[in-house]
Amino acid sequence: MRNGKDFYDQYRDLSLLRTDNISRYALRDIAITDLCLHFLAQYVPTESPQTIPFMLQGHLEHFIGSSARAPLFNLRQLAGNFCSRLAWRKALGLFESAKNSAAYKLANGQVIANESAPQALVQLLQMTLTSAAAYRLRNVAFAKPGPAKFEPRTRKNALFLTVPQKSLPSESPITLQKRAINPPIKIHLDSLREIAGQVDARERQSSFPQWLPKLNLRDRFERIDFEGLDDNFYSNNSITLDGTQHVVGMLSSGKSTFLQALLFLLLSPGYDKRVVVLTADTAAASNLVARMQAHGFTKSTVVSSFYNRDEHLSMAHWNAQGYPSNQALSATAALTQSLGIACPLEGFQSIVGASDEETLPLKMTDKPCHQLLQSSSSTEKTCPLIGGCPSHIQQRQLSRAEVIAMTPQALVHMTPDKTSLQEDMSFPELFQYIADVVLIDEADSVQKIFDSECTQEKDLLSTNESAFTLANVRAVTKSISDNTGFQYSSPVNVRWHRELNRLQDSISAIYHLLLQRREELQWLTEKQTFTSASILVDLFRSRSSNADDPKQTEVALEQIAILSGMLYSSLMPEDDNESQTEGSSVLASEFSKAFEFLHSAQRTIIDDITLFEPEIVIRRLENAIATGDLSLFSVPPSLDSEPNHKKLRFELLAPVHSRDRAFAVALALLTNVCLSSFAFLVRNHAAVEDDFELVGHDAFREARRILRHYGTLIPRPLYGTVFGLMFEPASQSRQGGTLKLINHLGVGRYLLTHFDKLLKHEGQAGPHTLLLSGTSWAGGISENASPTYDVQWPVSAILKQPHTEVIALQHSRYEFISLGSEPIPVSGQRPDQRRANLRKIAQLLGQSTHTGNRISHKWHQLEELWQDEADRTPQRHRALLVTNNYEDAKLVANELARVCSPAHPIYCLVSDRLARMGGIERDASYSGNGFHPKVILLPRSRVEDFGSSLAGSVLVAPLGPISRGHNIVTPDGFAAISTIYFLHRPHPRPDDYSSVTGMLNRLSMNVIHGDTAPQKEFESLESASKWFRRQARQSLDDGFALRSAYRLMSNKAREQYSWELLTSLWQTIGRGIRGGVPVYVGFVDERFAPGVYKSPSEVDTEYSSCLKQCETTLMKALTEGTEQGIADTLYRPFFDALQGLFSRVRTQNL
Repeated sequence: MRNGKDFYDQYRDLSLLRTDNISRYALRDIAITDLCLHFLAQYVPTESPQTIPFMLQGHLEHFIGSSARAPLFNLRQLAGNFCSRLAWRKALGLFESAKNSAAYKLANGQVIANESAPQALVQLLQMTLTSAAAYRLRNVAFAKPGPAKFEPRTRKNALFLTVPQKSLPSESPITLQKRAINPPIKIHLDSLREIAGQVDARERQSSFPQWLPKLNLRDRFERIDFEGLDDNFYSNNSITLDGTQHVVGMLSSGKSTFLQALLFLLLSPGYDKRVVVLTADTAAASNLVARMQAHGFTKSTVVSSFYNRDEHLSMAHWNAQGYPSNQALSATAALTQSLGIACPLEGFQSIVGASDEETLPLKMTDKPCHQLLQSSSSTEKTCPLIGGCPSHIQQRQLSRAEVIAMTPQALVHMTPDKTSLQEDMSFPELFQYIADVVLIDEADSVQKIFDSECTQEKDLLSTNESAFTLANVRAVTKSISDNTGFQYSSPVNVRWHRELNRLQDSISAIYHLLLQRREELQWLTEKQTFTSASILVDLFRSRSSNADDPKQTEVALEQIAILSGMLYSSLMPEDDNESQTEGSSVLASEFSKAFEFLHSAQRTIIDDITLFEPEIVIRRLENAIATGDLSLFSVPPSLDSEPNHKKLRFELLAPVHSRDRAFAVALALLTNVCLSSFAFLVRNHAAVEDDFELVGHDAFREARRILRHYGTLIPRPLYGTVFGLMFEPASQSRQGGTLKLINHLGVGRYLLTHFDKLLKHEGQAGPHTLLLSGTSWAGGISENASPTYDVQWPVSAILKQPHTEVIALQHSRYEFISLGSEPIPVSGQRPDQRRANLRKIAQLLGQSTHTGNRISHKWHQLEELWQDEADRTPQRHRALLVTNNYEDAKLVANELARVCSPAHPIYCLVSDRLARMGGIERDASYSGNGFHPKVILLPRSRVEDFGSSLAGSVLVAPLGPISRGHNIVTPDGFAAISTIYFLHRPHPRPDDYSSVTGMLNRLSMNVIHGDTAPQKEFESLESASKWFRRQARQSLDDGFALRSAYRLMSNKAREQYSWELLTSLWQTIGRGIRGGVPVYVGFVDERFAPGVYKSPSEVDTEYSSCLKQCETTLMKALTEGTEQGIADTLYRPFFDALQGLFSRVRTQNL
C-alpha cells in the first residue's frame, strides 16, 4: 500500500490553495486530480479527461506509448480510487473550485496549463509520475509492563491481560534492496544430474530421517527428455531461467523430478538462490520444508495463515499418524516445526476476561499480538514477547529464509507482519525484492486459484451481520445521524444513497418472487448463479426443438446476449454507463420488439411487484409471451410433449405455460436492477467512503483487502464488478434464505504470468518464475481454448513421455460399456434419478456370480489381451471408478460394499478435512447418510497408499482430486490400477462460476498481451475501452454458455468445454500407465455417446457426444495453427485412442 502523504504535503505547500477550510480528503483528491491532468497533458494530450478511469483499470497499457507506461503505473499507485467514474466526477467537481490554485485547468473538456501556477508545482507533479511512490510505513510500538486490554474478534467482552516485565529480542526487519537486474541463471542438465546423485547419497545415510520416503532422484532424472521450443530457455542440454517461462509435460514426463532437482541445485553452493515454492496445500509445504531441513537447508520455512494455524497443526499431527510408530514422533516434530501456536503472553496470565468463564488459551483469531491497549491511549500496541513467540516463527524467518513454501491462497491473502517488514505490502511485492526464483507446479491449478481468490462471494441479505445490504444501511444511517445529514450537500452522495435504496427495493422484490413462487422459479435458481441474461437464454433454449438448426439457434442466442446487454446498460445514467446502450442496430425485428417491451417493463418492475398488484405485470408479461412481443420466449404447442427438450444446465424442468415463464421474465428484470445497483455502489464506493465513514467497514472488508494490495498491480475487472446472484433457501420454514452475489475484483491470473515483472515500471527486477503443469496448455492461442486450464504464456519446453509409456498407451483399451439391455444415463438427470442410476451402475458392476463380477471378468479378459504383461497384470488387479464429486463417490462406494464379495475391498477417497477431527461423523449427521462399515476411507493426501492395497481392491474417487497429485504405483513402481471406469460425464456444477471468471480474465489477458484487437484502429482510448467492454459482455455470456446442457452449447462453447474435459480425463488416465504398462478405460454414462447406446446404434456427432467433440477439437489442434507440435506431443495418444474408440463402434455397426 503506497503512501501519498509526502506528495500531498508538498502539493499543499507549493500550490496556492487555502487549506484552512479544506479537509485532508479534499486536499488529497485535488492533488491527485491535478496529477491525473498532468499525466494527460504530458503523455496523452489528445485524450479526454473522461479516459482517466479507463486507464487506471490497467487494461490499456498496450495502446499507449512506451514512455507513458511507467508514469501510468505510478499514477495508479496513488489514484486507484478514480477507477470509479463517479469518484472521478466528484473529484473534478471539487477541483473546479480550486482550479486557480492548481497546475492545470479544464476548459471545454480539454486540459489547459495554468500559467500562474508555480513552476515548482509542475516539477513536483512530474517527479511524482516518474518516481516510485513510497510504501506506507508501519510503526511498531511495544506495550509496556502493566495492565492491558484488547477486544477479541470472536468474543463480546474486552479481555484484560498483564504485560510482564520482560521482552524478547526480535529479528531485524527486512531491508528492501533495489535490484535493477536479476541475472539469468544458466544450468546444464549434467549439473542437475549430479545434484540428483548427491541428494540420493544423503538420503541413503543412516542419519537421514527414515520417515521421509527416498526420492531416488538420479534414476528418475535419467528418464527426463526435454524438447525445447524456445532457445532462450533450452539449448545445448542447458536451461536458462530468465523471466517467466512455461514448461509442460503430460503423463509421467518427470515434472516433479525436474522441479525437485532444480530446487536442490538452486540452493547449492555456487548458486545460493532464495527460492519461493507454491504448493497445493500447507501439508505439502510442511513436507517440503521438512525434507529441505533434513538435507541441511535449515533456513527453510512454511508461510501459512495465522488464523488457520490450529487447523494446519492438527493436519500435521494427523498426517504423522500414517507413519510407523517408531517414526511418528520424529515425523511430527519435523512437520510441525513451522506451525507453532503457543502464545508466551498467555503463560504469564492466570485468568483472562470479564468473568472466570473466559479462560486461556485463546483462539488464533483472538490473539492480542498487535492489539493491546494501555491507559487512556487509543493506539494499539504490540506484545513485547513477539520476538520469541512460536506463533510468529514463520514471519521471523522471512528475512533469512532460503526456501519459502506457501499455498497460492496464502500468497494472495497474507501480508508480512510489521515486525518483520516495516513497509505495508503484499507477499508478491515483497518477493520482488527478496526472492531470486519462484517455482510453480500445477500452474493451471494455481491460475484457477488466483482467479477464484479475486472473485468474491458476498451475502446481500442473510443472518450474517456483515451482509452487504444490512451492514451498509446501518453504517450509512449512523453516519447520517452523527452528521445530521450534512452528507446530502454533495450530489454524489445523494446519488450513491439513492442507489443503495434502489438495491434494497430490488432485493425485497426478488425475495417476494422467490418465496412466493419458488416452485415456478427453482429451475432457474436451484444451486446456481443466475443473471438476467442467463434467465432469458434459458427461457429461449427451453422452447427450442431438438430439430432446430444449431447455427440459427446460435445466431438467436447472440441476439439475446446483445438484448440483455442493452437492458443492463439502460439502467445506468449516461455519465456512469460503462458500456452505453449500443447494439440496437444489429437486433433483428423480433428481438428489437422484445427489447422495447422489456425496456419499458424494467423501468417500473420494482414498483409493479412491491407497490402495486403483482398480478397485473405478470398478466401483461404472460400475454406478451403467449401472443405478443415476447413470443420468442414461449414454448410452441407442438413441443409440449417432446421429451427432454426442457432440460438445460439445470436439473429441474423448465415450465411450459406462459404464466409460469412470465415469473421468470420478471425475475430477470429484477436481477438486472439488483446487479446494476450493486455494481454502481461498489464501483463508486471510493467516492463516498469518507463522507459516509465506510472505510474499513465489514461489508467491504474482503474486497478492500484484495483491492488494497492488488488493485494497482493487477488489472481491474474488464466488465463491471458483478456477474451473478445465488439464492439458498433456508432450511427452517420461518426463514427466507440467503441471497448472494458474485463480485469480480480483478484479473487474478495476471499474478501468475507477470510475477517476475510486477514492479518493472519502478525499475525493480522480480524473481525468475518457472511454471510447470501437464494441462496448462489446453488450446493455447486458439480463441476457443480452455478458459480455466490454459495458461496464457508461450510454452518454452516440453517434457516428453518415456517411450515405454507411449507404447503402453498404444496397447491400452478404450470402450463404451453397456451394463444391461437399456443404456444408463447419469449426467443431466434429476438428482434423485442420478443417484438411483449411479446405484444401479454400482450394483451391475459389483454383483457377484459363481464366476465373479464384471470388474473381475474384465481383469481376466485383459490378461488374455495383454499377454506380454503376464507377469505384472495380476499384481495390477485394482479398479478406479470415477464420479463427479465426493458425495457421489460415497454413494457408489456404499453400494459396491453392499453387493461386492469380500474379495474386493472397497475404498472411497475423502477430503483430508473430512477425515480429520470427527469430520466423518459430522458429515453423516449432516447428510443423514454415513459410510457403509465395509468401506475403507482413503484421505486425498494418502491416495498413493492405494498402490499397496490388496489385489482386487476398488477405489471410488471424484474426477477433480484423482486427476492430480500423487502416483498410485505398486512396490515395483508400476501403475497399481489397470482398469478405470468413468461413471459420469463431467459437467460444471450449476453453482460453479469459474468458467465465467475464466472467460472474462482470459479476454483481459488477451487485451493486455495485444492478442485481441479490433478490425480497425481506435480513435481514442475511450472508444477502445468501450469496445473492450462490449467484448467482455460477450465473454460473460460465453462463460454462462459453458454451463448449459451439452446439446444446447454453441460451437464455441462445445470446443472450450471439450478442452476442459479432455485435460481432466487424460490426467486421470495417466494414473494407469506409470512405469510403462497399459490401462483399460471404460465410459459408462450413456451421455458420453448417446448414439452408440441406441438400438440400432447411430453415428455420434460433436452435437451429441462430448468425446466426439474432444476428438474433433484435438484434430483441429493437431492440423491447424502454429502450435501443432505442442498438441501432438501432449495429446496425440489420446486423439488416437478416441479415433480408435469411435472406429470400433463404426466397424461394429457395419
